[in-house]
Amino acid sequence: MSWLLSRHPDLLVTASYGKPPHLAMHRVPEGIGAAQVHVYSYGVLDALQKRIDIRSEGSAGFPNAELRALLRPDAPTVADYGRAAEWKYRATVVADQMIYGYDWIDPDAWDAWLRAHEGPYREVMRREIESRVIAIAEWARAQRIPALVGEGWVGYTPLHGTFEEGPTGRALAEHGIDTALEHGVWGVVLCSNAAPHHPMWEQRAWQRAQNARILAHPV
Repeated sequence: MSWLLSRHPDLLVTASYGKPPHLAMHRVPEGIGAAQVHVYSYGVLDALQKRIDIRSEGSAGFPNAELRALLRPDAPTVADYGRAAEWKYRATVVADQMIYGYDWIDPDAWDAWLRAHEGPYREVMRREIESRVIAIAEWARAQRIPALVGEGWVGYTPLHGTFEEGPTGRALAEHGIDTALEHGVWGVVLCSNAAPHHPMWEQRAWQRAQNARILAHPV
């Protein structure tokens, strides 16, 4: 970072914190140009991922019965599917069980489970998002640097899942954006899954409306 700053003093240079220490922001080193962080509250998504043991590696008996119940009828066995190229495991935090599960999950069954079980988690997820955004914003203010939300708000989902794009996901995103604007966050990325090949990309009207109010808000 100091090397880049010495060559580009006119630019903000920072690191992207995928897992910022919301409860101990003092652990983030001083000297970064901006607090660029991800804000996630996995909530019901975490409950499902634990239930189907999809984020582990080398689990005995994988896939378990709960995951098998959510797979597409044409899903191959783990042995028949094989492993992805080894460099993919070194380059990401995605384990082999997650690659297999996300490739072969039935997105309708996945979404149905999340929607059926989201009730007890909804308010907790709202509060987690709010408290984490505030912690980041206040730390950045104390450091006299801008704060930015680089990703959020629910978590990494299968490609064709639509939970984040649905009412619950959009409401959580809007709550996070509201909180960020209220507390002086400089910039906000609307969500996590909005690349051109994701369903969220089709939410054009929603994305434009959120971007418009972010850009209109005084910094």
